Amino acid sequence: MFSPSTSAFGTFLDQSKNLDDLDPRGDGDARNTKFVPRNFLIEERIDSERAANYSAVIPSSGTISFSEWNRSHNRYLEERVFLKPPAGYDHRSVFTDDATVCPDTFRGQLGINAFAGADLDLDLIRMIDIADVAWLSDGNEDDIYALGEQVVGAKSGRTQAWDELDLVLEESFLGPKCDHRPMFAAFYEDFLDEFSA
Repeated sequence: MFSPSTSAFGTFLDQSKNLDDLDPRGDGDARNTKFVPRNFLIEERIDSERAANYSAVIPSSGTISFSEWNRSHNRYLEERVFLKPPAGYDHRSVFTDDATVCPDTFRGQLGINAFAGADLDLDLIRMIDIADVAWLSDGNEDDIYALGEQVVGAKSGRTQAWDELDLVLEESFLGPKCDHRPMFAAFYEDFLDEFSA
């Protein structure tokens, strides 16, 4: 768990988990920001090495404000998660013991061991913003959203909207802007209830 990393960080998390007015980006949008500290409080399977890496960027004394934490958190992400792959890097083979290409989020043995026996044919799912898909595919965010609505609302199988959305997603994740670094993912089976309607 991240919360014991430093006493100041633990206090910050405990105080911030119920605040509705956190505005980390300063853009007036404070929706859901209280869930950020809550995620840290319930995070499981954190290795001591990853907790130490995170602690190294968090202020060790005094009160931490949300903006101070946000700066520290983003520094951690840049150094340990949003890794820039080297030239010639093959995204199909990621070595978990190499911190220069494999993010902290995929290197911890506690997390890896928990799923080491999982069926390798299980499908994974990842939720991303439509804005990111639009950027990756050089598409229009509103158009992509409209395609998604058409696909979800279709009464039958594949439609023209389905084919068009499939092409957008292919352009997004096979195009030059996608660096194919590992990111957060979940098992598709766990979301079947959400998709049933």
